[in-house]
Amino acid sequence: MVENIIKILQNSISISIFKYHKLNSNQINDLRKNIKKNNIKLIIVKNSLLKISLKKIKLNNLLENIKFDNIILCHNDNPGLSLRVFDNFLKKIL
Repeated sequence: MVENIIKILQNSISISIFKYHKLNSNQINDLRKNIKKNNIKLIIVKNSLLKISLKKIKLNNLLENIKFDNIILCHNDNPGLSLRVFDNFLKKIL
């Protein structure tokens, strides 16, 4: 599992971390659909596994953000795209 996470993170030029603890399963599924349309990888993984992965690829500056239930969005083309997609998603549900 850690190796898969590392592979995704290493192949991404953009990594965004968002808390999702207040989203229900239907909202997460809607987000997955929007993410998939834009060729963005969505990772929901235990914090311990994510921390191990980040340490192994020396992204220690992201470790302080790993405290709660997180969604990690990774994109390998347009660095701002995942932020725009997530922002549009939030506007739709709020």
